[in-house]
Amino acid sequence: MSEKEFTDETMPGFGVSLGITALPVVLIAGSAIFELWLGEDHVVTKVFAAIGDAPVALLIGLVVAVCYFALVRKVPLDTLMGSCSASIKSIAMIIFIIGAGGAFKQVLQAGGISDYIVEMTGGWNVSPIILAWAIAALMRVALGSASAAVVAAAGIAQPLVASGAASPELMVLATACGSVIASHLNDPGFWMFKEFLNLSVKDTLKVRTTYTTVLALLGLGGCLLLGLFITA
Repeated sequence: MSEKEFTDETMPGFGVSLGITALPVVLIAGSAIFELWLGEDHVVTKVFAAIGDAPVALLIGLVVAVCYFALVRKVPLDTLMGSCSASIKSIAMIIFIIGAGGAFKQVLQAGGISDYIVEMTGGWNVSPIILAWAIAALMRVALGSASAAVVAAAGIAQPLVASGAASPELMVLATACGSVIASHLNDPGFWMFKEFLNLSVKDTLKVRTTYTTVLALLGLGGCLLLGLFITA
C-alpha cells in the first residue's frame, strides 16, 4: 500500500488534535472522579464507568477521530481504514510480545526460579535494587524485547519486593531501568531504529546499544541515590 501524504489543509488544527487525543483520558479520569465525588450508585458514575472503561474510552476516541476526518476533512474512508490497518499491525505485535513475556514470567514463577533466586542471593551483601536491575538486564539481553523483559523480571523480582528490603517504587524503577539495557539484534526496536534512521547494523550497534546501556546504568545510579533517602 502506498503511503498517503497529508497536506496542511487536511490536517486538523491544534485544538482539535489536542481534544481528540485527550478525550479517552478525560473519559477514564472522569470515571474515577465521579466515583469519588458522587459515589458508586449514582447514575452519572455508572454511565462514566461504562464509557470510561479503558478499551471503550479508546474506541470512542478512535470513532471520533475517524468521523472527524471523514465528515469534516473529507478524507476517503479507504485511506482512513488503511491507516487503521497499518496501526493494528504494530499494536498486534506489541500485544503478542507482552503476552509472551507474561507467559514466560508465569513459567519461571511456576518453576520456582524466583524463589531460588531469592534463596541463592539471601546471603549476598548486595542491594535488592541492584539485583532487580541485574535480573531485568539479563532478561533484556536474552529476550530482546524490553516489554517482555520487564514483565518476566517483575515476576522473578516480586519476592525481593515482598522481603521489604527496599522501597517497592524503587524496585519498579530499577526493574524498568534494567530492561532497557543493551538493545541489540534480537530487539524489534533495534531494527526500527536502524530503518528509520537509515543506518547500517554496525552503526546501529554503536549508537543504540551504547545509549541504551548508558541509560540503564544512569537509571541504576539514580535508583541507588534515591535509595539513600527513600526506605521501604
